[in-house]
Amino acid sequence: VANDDSDAVVGAFNGLSEGALIPNFLGSGLSAVISYVGDTGNDVVLTVSAPPEINLTGNSVSIADGDPSPSPADHTAFGSANVSGGTVVRMFTIQNTGTANLTLSGTPKVAVGGTHAADFTVTAQPFSPVFASASTTFMVSFDPSAVGLRSATLSIANDDADENPYNFSIQGTGFLPLPANAVAWWKAENNAFDAIGSHDGTLQGGATFAVGKVGQAFSFDGSGDYVSVADDAALDFGAA
Repeated sequence: VANDDSDAVVGAFNGLSEGALIPNFLGSGLSAVISYVGDTGNDVVLTVSAPPEINLTGNSVSIADGDPSPSPADHTAFGSANVSGGTVVRMFTIQNTGTANLTLSGTPKVAVGGTHAADFTVTAQPFSPVFASASTTFMVSFDPSAVGLRSATLSIANDDADENPYNFSIQGTGFLPLPANAVAWWKAENNAFDAIGSHDGTLQGGATFAVGKVGQAFSFDGSGDYVSVADDAALDFGAA
């Protein structure tokens, strides 16, 4: 809004206030923030600038703000790690798809919370600010302190207009190490494969899978269902 630099601008402006949000500005799908800046003379300049827009990905797959369901596809499900010193590390990317700098305002920038927060550590924090159309990354390490499912949340405080803080759930599974003389290990993770050898099995008689103490387990109803494995002397009880 400008005049001819000679007449005073008078009266009350009844439009949007400083900092007001305009969703889907000009059909762009982006939000805009109103800002009023005084200029020289009697001019008044009204500026509309698009705000920052945060998006987060894992394994190049977008993770929705508030996502409560960890998945291997986006690396929010870390998989299994040995409770005796094993770790799983995942990298996540924070994108700024807006046209203004995105500020990550938390201390730390990525905070871990939830039931088993102590089992997850942000080993490399992201940079801030994140410039328009740019990105930054952070690393999370899973080091389970106990056997079984371990759950936590990640929270990222920022100045996105409608996704602050950006939260999502993560999880991993702790397991105990195998004995040194183990010759086969059937994890029952949707199959009967031998994870450390060549003694793959086949489900028989209606055997299936169920949630186990660590990941999945075989499910038997006691009525003729079993896992069949080819005979091998290494599997004989008492074999050296």
